[in-house]
Amino acid sequence: MENLAYTVDEACRAARIGRTRLYEEIGAGRLVVSRVGRKTLIPAHRLREWLDSCERPPAPIDHALAGRRPRAGA
Repeated sequence: MENLAYTVDEACRAARIGRTRLYEEIGAGRLVVSRVGRKTLIPAHRLREWLDSCERPPAPIDHALAGRRPRAGA
């Protein structure tokens, strides 16, 4: 039977990421969690949605907005 939800440690193992990164994603609102008492649970479908969103290529950097110029030859 597939898990319906993961603990923080289980989600870290499943996604192959560290606790710090997981909590950063939760804090930024990119990974939605559920609370049961004091326990943080990550619903399996939310973890999959988050992982799917990570597959998208990053947006190109607009160097004018970033405040620096691209290196020569880049």
